[in-house]
Amino acid sequence: MKTNFFKSSFLALAMMASFSACTQNEEFGTPAPADEDILNVVAYSNNFVSTDAASRITDNGTTTTFTDGDAIGVFIVRDGEALVSNMKMTLNSNKWVGDANAPLYYYKNADYIAYYPYTANLAVTTVDEIVEYFTSKISATGQTSLADYRNADLMTAEVKAAKVFRGQNITFSFAHKMAMLEVKAPVRSYTTSTTYGDAESAKAFTYKAPLGLKVDLKETDGSKTTLSLCNVGTETDATSGKTKDIFRCILVPSETAKTIEGQFQDGSVEVYFPEVDKVVTYTPAAGTYQGININYNYTNYTSTRDLKVGDYYYSDGSIYPGDLTGAPKDGCVGIIFSTTVGETALTEKGYNHGYVVALENARHETDSPNTSNNLGYYYKWNKTAANIWTIVSTPADVVAQEDGYTKTYDEVNAINCYAAQIALNFGKHEDQAKYLNPANTSGWFLPSSGLLDDILHNLSGTTGLWDETNGFSNAMQAEKLAAFKTIQPKFTSLGGTFIGSGEIENVTPNTDRWWSITDAPIKADSGTEYRAWAVEIKLNGQSILLERNVAIENASVRPVFAF
Repeated sequence: MKTNFFKSSFLALAMMASFSACTQNEEFGTPAPADEDILNVVAYSNNFVSTDAASRITDNGTTTTFTDGDAIGVFIVRDGEALVSNMKMTLNSNKWVGDANAPLYYYKNADYIAYYPYTANLAVTTVDEIVEYFTSKISATGQTSLADYRNADLMTAEVKAAKVFRGQNITFSFAHKMAMLEVKAPVRSYTTSTTYGDAESAKAFTYKAPLGLKVDLKETDGSKTTLSLCNVGTETDATSGKTKDIFRCILVPSETAKTIEGQFQDGSVEVYFPEVDKVVTYTPAAGTYQGININYNYTNYTSTRDLKVGDYYYSDGSIYPGDLTGAPKDGCVGIIFSTTVGETALTEKGYNHGYVVALENARHETDSPNTSNNLGYYYKWNKTAANIWTIVSTPADVVAQEDGYTKTYDEVNAINCYAAQIALNFGKHEDQAKYLNPANTSGWFLPSSGLLDDILHNLSGTTGLWDETNGFSNAMQAEKLAAFKTIQPKFTSLGGTFIGSGEIENVTPNTDRWWSITDAPIKADSGTEYRAWAVEIKLNGQSILLERNVAIENASVRPVFAF
């Protein structure tokens, strides 16, 4: 099902189906009908109708049309008995066909009932029963995805027996059986002056700041439900030129009026709507919608802005500028630490805008929280205690490695790298669900040693602290402490951790280590101790790039991704 924002005409879809050896009639033990009993299916849908003439969308933005792959269910009912029950018909190349191309047949004196979206194992004989079933399933707080929204948007159509004729069209005119709330909210939308890609395909990158939209539906008794709305599209206001995101939520019909109140974020400022002297009420009748069009001017906003180190990345793919105050905590998954991508495997897939480091260490999906250790969990790098990839040994090569994605996603070798598996599964732990599958990214992977070096240098705005000379020793401790003090607030302000929690002071060290996916030389005096590169970071500023035994729980996993 496609929600069409710009076309005003309905889509009429017809099909002439061919005879199928196995028909729904045969399933009920009746003789197979002749070809002239085949019905040609035509289906279209009606608009949601605004309850407020002032909020009506002039371009028929609430039109719903069918697209290939959509499936409806059809019941053929006579005298209260379902002759055909829940026949699935799918739109294929503008033709409605049943499974195995089965056609829809004519039954004398029978009513035809259709509904969308198709639901397996639905057993009813009336439209009211279909509505009752869907009403029991709809959750106004569970429609954050487009699929959830569409699955809640029940439509039905009924054609009485007197209007069904052998061998002719049967027209299902679908009507919405639920109500809908729509909010249009202005967003900070940016386009970079920098272009990405090769010379022929180079183009600017467009991104949005997170909106932090919240909408409450208040009952007459004062109780309220916080809705989870789905972002169904974007439009540009013809008058103001502002970009607005369109959010929707399907509501169960009610005869009781509801009051609508909401808010969103402008940096650290909470913006409430409607205005204090206005009240928006809505009695959600079936087939109607209430539209709210928010007008607001953001402060310190220009539409052209390049990505910067220190910008915040959110699970829905939005990016909040790091040079603005008050970045929203909800949904933030990481911080951009590089605005260039050096790994070919990533740039070839279009992930060429930058790298993001997670706000916290990853945990294995079965780990329980450990309140005694605020640094996260230490894991083995490789349980089989062996080198997996080419050993990197010279200092210059260690800080130059940027192949973490390729090695993490290696179909054979990553199986043996336990730390890489934890990075790949970041977000599966129940306490870290917000990190699962961030939008428009490569997916999480274990950083290479060069990316760990970039995280420390770029986020602190320094050079030389972890180079071939100072990166492999505890030299320049005071300078590193100062650098850590600039990095720490970037994480803690969004509810994350850099090294532990709280302020960094020159006190007894509290240590964390982050694994890289880069192999280090076997320990010379043991002959059997396989090692990988890690960065050790301490609250007193001591830090070093070092080699650690892969078979011991020696370091944390701090995942990264490219976008």
